[in-house]
Amino acid sequence: MKEDLRNKRGFVWKDQWYPNGGGGHERNAMDIISNNRRCCPSEDWNWDEGSAQDYLVLKKRAIQLGNGTRAMCIIVAGRYYSPGQMEKFKYRYNLEGYDVIFIW
Repeated sequence: MKEDLRNKRGFVWKDQWYPNGGGGHERNAMDIISNNRRCCPSEDWNWDEGSAQDYLVLKKRAIQLGNGTRAMCIIVAGRYYSPGQMEKFKYRYNLEGYDVIFIW
């Protein structure tokens, strides 16, 4: 059975869903970083510039669902994911029809 993330906003990271709360993607990303920095201190958590959501996508390989103006988009780092991988991801999470935006 497919997992349904259609019309939801947040991050998929390490096969776990992190839904946005009231603070949007940036607040959610800061919470993910803060929580994982405590539980995995040996991992590199040096986030010192840019937005927290960009850090998660570009450095930690998270997949972002939606953004401030578009609910039906997926934002990923082009250096980690291929179009083929994203087609499988869209199928797995019932996201057919979503636009994939590759950032570098």
